[in-house]
Amino acid sequence: MGFTFFTRLIVLPFLIPAFVLSPIIIIISAITFTFYDVMFTSSSFPVDASHVPPYYTPRPKSSWYYPVVLTFLCLVVGGIHCAGWNLTFPTDTQRDLWRAASLAVTIIPFLSFAIPAILKSIPKSQRTVIFVISVVAYVAARVFLVAQALALLRNQTPSAFLAVDWTKFVPHV
Repeated sequence: MGFTFFTRLIVLPFLIPAFVLSPIIIIISAITFTFYDVMFTSSSFPVDASHVPPYYTPRPKSSWYYPVVLTFLCLVVGGIHCAGWNLTFPTDTQRDLWRAASLAVTIIPFLSFAIPAILKSIPKSQRTVIFVISVVAYVAARVFLVAQALALLRNQTPSAFLAVDWTKFVPHV
């Protein structure tokens, strides 16, 4: 039957904070999973050992959540950059390049993990090549976004230089 209007009206106030807090929830869950793996399920250190070697780090048995957390955080960063989709740019070329780089930063992390996971028939060497190419493209897009953001500082509108009266925004009792 699906959600009715009233059900959506009741559920919506709970979904908005969950969506806003989802990066924090995912990071905390990744830390929790890592702690649990290291403390309780790791078997990379012999039980009868008399000492722990320096710089020892146990190897967790399951690490499926690392790519998931990394991909989600990259999607959040890309989404923040896509929020500038309709901003004013000095030229149409700069606007189009910003949009392309924002989409690349949003989509590349998802595709770099999704394509090899979906296509299991791809040999491991080709999956590594796909991953390396996607990392290089992602880094290039991020570097371009930083350079573009710095370049856009030279073409500010006059309203950017107005002093803000911050006391208007502070609640007074």
